[in-house]
Amino acid sequence: MVFQPRQFLHAVILAAFSGYIFKIHHTGEIRRLINPKYEYMSLIAAGVFTLLFLIQLTRVWTIHKEKCGLSSCGHDHGRSKPFLIKMIHFGVISLPLITGFTFAPAVLNSSVAANKGTMLTKTDASNSGHVTTPGIEKGLEESVISQTAYDRKMTRFKHSNPLVMKDDMFAEYYGDISENLDDYAGKEIIVQGFVHKERALKKQQIVLSRFLITHCIADASLIGFLAEWDGAHYTAPDTWLEIKGTIGKASFQGSTVPVIKVKQQTVIKEPAHPYVYPATIQMTE
Repeated sequence: MVFQPRQFLHAVILAAFSGYIFKIHHTGEIRRLINPKYEYMSLIAAGVFTLLFLIQLTRVWTIHKEKCGLSSCGHDHGRSKPFLIKMIHFGVISLPLITGFTFAPAVLNSSVAANKGTMLTKTDASNSGHVTTPGIEKGLEESVISQTAYDRKMTRFKHSNPLVMKDDMFAEYYGDISENLDDYAGKEIIVQGFVHKERALKKQQIVLSRFLITHCIADASLIGFLAEWDGAHYTAPDTWLEIKGTIGKASFQGSTVPVIKVKQQTVIKEPAHPYVYPATIQMTE
């Protein structure tokens, strides 16, 4: 039997990828990278890596032959790539593993928001529910909501006072307020988010923000409410607040947007799951 070090290294890399995916599921860090409704897909990927690892193990040891045929025998035959090139290839593949196991996924903050810009004008998030097909509904049971339940939540929210911006429907509530501002003006609201500041804002204004993740952090967009109170400029960016106030109207870059006239603001800890996601609507009941 001949030990094949290169094949062994391939096996180690496959095992590491599988182990990393299972690790971030176990720690809950997966929700800092993708929309929770896609978690089952990443588990499938981890299973595929595990299967490939098991197959690769059969190539680590090969039977030694005195004479080499045209098939793979474990010998070089002068066709191997230079050692440096091979190390570069392995380094590129290993880099995401090294960084993944060494550093926890960072939470998007106001520095990222400054590059992406804030969505203060109305958004179609309330109308962008992801429709599932029967083939994937089983894997999405924990994240889907029936059309009936969705309509019931929206109706209850519209008639409540104060309005409470819960995470499971944050994007939909936000979209409805932005699109139908006249219906909400004057109502009390309770909302949590982190402080983001832009140059176009007045001294006493901040944007209380949340990152909306449709699929993964690569498509993250910042949504938030303009909020104002005396002394707002003393609040540092990235501070998480729960604010209570009254919804009003304001002009921002030529558009009419909701503004919260803050009556009370409380510093809170960053939530374990700081992102919000569009609702997934199950069309068949």
